[in-house]
Amino acid sequence: MEYMTFGECLDSLLKSKKMSVSGLAEATGTKSRNSIRRLLKDECGISVMEAFNSKLMESDPLALSEAERSQLEQALEVSKVGKDTYQARKILLQLFDNNGQIRKNESPLALNPATKETIPLRELFATYKAYSKLNLLIFDAVSAEFTDELVDMILNYASTYISVSQLLYLRDSSIHNAETFASIFKLFNYEHYNLYSTPSEPALDKTAVPSGFIIINKETAEGGHSTDLIRMDHGGSFSFIQDMPGNSLYHFYLHHFDSLKMNSQIIRRTYKKKNPVATVLNISNLSVQLGENTNVYRIQHGLSYLMIPYDILLNMAAETNYFGLGENNPIFQNLKQVWYERFYSCFNIDTRKVHILTKRGLLDFVKNGVLSDHFCYFRPFTLEEIKATLEFIFKQLTEKGFLKILLLKNDYALGNIQFLYYEDKALWLFDASSGYNENYFEGFIDSAPILEVFDDFIKNELIPNHTWPESETRDFLEHLIANCDDQPD
Repeated sequence: MEYMTFGECLDSLLKSKKMSVSGLAEATGTKSRNSIRRLLKDECGISVMEAFNSKLMESDPLALSEAERSQLEQALEVSKVGKDTYQARKILLQLFDNNGQIRKNESPLALNPATKETIPLRELFATYKAYSKLNLLIFDAVSAEFTDELVDMILNYASTYISVSQLLYLRDSSIHNAETFASIFKLFNYEHYNLYSTPSEPALDKTAVPSGFIIINKETAEGGHSTDLIRMDHGGSFSFIQDMPGNSLYHFYLHHFDSLKMNSQIIRRTYKKKNPVATVLNISNLSVQLGENTNVYRIQHGLSYLMIPYDILLNMAAETNYFGLGENNPIFQNLKQVWYERFYSCFNIDTRKVHILTKRGLLDFVKNGVLSDHFCYFRPFTLEEIKATLEFIFKQLTEKGFLKILLLKNDYALGNIQFLYYEDKALWLFDASSGYNENYFEGFIDSAPILEVFDDFIKNELIPNHTWPESETRDFLEHLIANCDDQPD
């Protein structure tokens, strides 16, 4: 979507209303027509634009509809922050928008060169179910719709081994980097996903691979190979060549991919995957390290273990015989220490801690006793534990200025997706029940171009425009605590 600046929007409205510059100057009491022309060319400062917009809204010489007034307000914001930044924020906002889920039904289309008929990407991918192994090479970002189809294929083709390697060309453009993040975030937790970035697109020579180019090596159970080439277009469509015999073409592109990879940065940092207890230990330990002297922003559906009173956690661990390890086992003792360090850091170390949650998530905690990141060994929380947790959190919010819980205005489509942003250090992105089963993995991004767009988005878009005031959180917590008293034991 192309967004207009204030001058562009005003010029468009003048033309649609058939009003001249002179007419607008006279109607608004503006002495100089040149002042209007400067506004139309976006040559004025923001304060001048705001003052003129207020005059325009008050005198209403253009007889603006509500939609046109909103359009001008939006255009004013575009002029304030710049088109690149404004559009990047809106791209990331779509990741949280329930309406964004509609696009799952919209599969990119292409003209099948063999049949001369249109084929959706979903139908092309359906032909891959017959193969035992798929290896995908992706050059640069692809559309979010392509990622949707790829994730669906991973989830549904359990008998097919699928590996994905992607090389991103991150640029100075906030729009490009936001689109890049949007195209990878649903795939990010897939274990067999290798992700790299290079600062700029390679020079277009004979060996260069264009952006949005996908090479797929298909292998049958008998060891036979064929190759598909897919090119994603900017308009949301794609083109493809299917079933080229053998895998020599795939290896040609793999060699080129590997040569580019040598000068690239690994984008997805991961740790060695072990059993669930060791996994939790690794996550907790790394989060303690990243959180030292760092402002932290956490976006998720509801409460996490980080905010549960320490004694409640220990009691629940004891009920499992400390995950079957025994209280004195070194692994549990290590986990116990890391849990305490996370808990202490959250509620006692004076760095900014902002938790952005949904009202629905907090209601679910009261109703079901389950957290957004509920640990597989733990039972649901009792009503008594739920109330004690909410009372504890309410007390911390009133006493600790560095701790905040902000509630999203709408039921955004967070689900089990959690975003954990350590300011300027890392963005941890994971799905607590991704459906990848044993292929589920966790990791984090420390690529500066992506961190920069996410930092701007969370501070300048999500928090100021899509969260309730802090007082709303305290009122809602009090309501939930009272609701605990009203429920039967």
